[in-house]
Amino acid sequence: MAEYLSPGVYVEEVKTGPRPIEGVSTSTAGFAGVTERGPAQPRMVTSWSDYQRWYGGYLDPGKSYLPFGIQGFFENGGQRAFVARVTGQKAVAASLEIPAQAGSGGTTVLRVEAIGKGAWGNGLVIRVLTASLADPASPSTSGLFRIQIIYYAGYVDGAPQPFVDPFIDPLDSLNLSNPKRKEPDAVEDYDNLSADPLSPDYVLTTINGRSHLVVMSYRNTVAKQDPVPVRPENSDPSSLTMPTAPNGLNLVFTARGQGVWADAISIKFDVAGASHKLSIQSPTGNETFEVLANTVLPMINGSSRAVRVRWGTQPSDTKPPELPAASVAAANLKKGKNVFLKDGADSDPVTAQDYIGNSALPVNKRTGLAGLEVIDEISLLCVPDEVRTGFAGQVTNALVDQCERLRYRFVVLSTDEQSERAGDPAKVEP
Repeated sequence: MAEYLSPGVYVEEVKTGPRPIEGVSTSTAGFAGVTERGPAQPRMVTSWSDYQRWYGGYLDPGKSYLPFGIQGFFENGGQRAFVARVTGQKAVAASLEIPAQAGSGGTTVLRVEAIGKGAWGNGLVIRVLTASLADPASPSTSGLFRIQIIYYAGYVDGAPQPFVDPFIDPLDSLNLSNPKRKEPDAVEDYDNLSADPLSPDYVLTTINGRSHLVVMSYRNTVAKQDPVPVRPENSDPSSLTMPTAPNGLNLVFTARGQGVWADAISIKFDVAGASHKLSIQSPTGNETFEVLANTVLPMINGSSRAVRVRWGTQPSDTKPPELPAASVAAANLKKGKNVFLKDGADSDPVTAQDYIGNSALPVNKRTGLAGLEVIDEISLLCVPDEVRTGFAGQVTNALVDQCERLRYRFVVLSTDEQSERAGDPAKVEP
């Protein structure tokens, strides 16, 4: 009823009789199901491309219909979707701990964990590099660093990582023609980061606030001691320094990608008269080059699939480039660092209870339908996989119960493809 604030005569029309049921907006929906990756707690996406950034792409329809349902929702006018990713109870998130930079004397490590559980996280590569603005002579910028996150989709639980052995750096333009290079599915690059919590570029604030792939935290390896934020060590590739006596020069060989895989690369020089033969044995295949002092760099850097080479000290008029005067026994590259997240695991099969979730948990810990229940904006509820035979109607009943309990939302239900009513709308009962 209207509120009258001044004297006068007012006419108010009051509707009588039955009122029509008001329509409910279908622009905001809640979806629950299995995705390629992503966080477990519900998150809003506003387009198909936004969904792909957080949750990945299509899955085998035998595993999940959810990506197809999300795409169809946006293609038919949907504006906002809250996605609750479903994983099994025994799923584990992949992780990696990066030690502090040498010389810091600390026991703190930078812990990197995939956003969301599952074997998908084993397809993540984390690299720490020197920042673009880092200056060893400047106290304010000497500690800056850069973190690159590379993601390869399609990792299957229990299978070897196809990009690890060998891992050819996909972001290095010199590797574009390397047949062993694999194009990543997602890349995140954070430059000029700081380990200072008061800095606007503090590593935890920056990455945890922007990354679609990982979350980071500091951890002290000594029990019951608080972590002290420190700069993590660089993820330098394996390398080998080979002296070229007598003028004091040396050749430095480095792997074409990070990881401990490159510690298996061996380099050997065979000298026979004026002939110098360089042999490289590696997981990418064996290579042999006939080289000269003036051609060793362009030949190796232009042709080798495993390594690149540079002079440790630049040649000069007084120290011209030269190769070893005698044969050099085979020696392996060393000090490769692990840059791959590991120990992520799926939990199959996903059960009906994984879809339903646990409403007894705190609101910020709920997953599945229990996580969607507390989001008031949702008016349309959908679980594209609710009719899979292994769920025995449990997910369907949970969907109906939630809508009856909340009253302001309705559910899209499907018929079991193996049911006698499948394919005939006339046989579908409300």
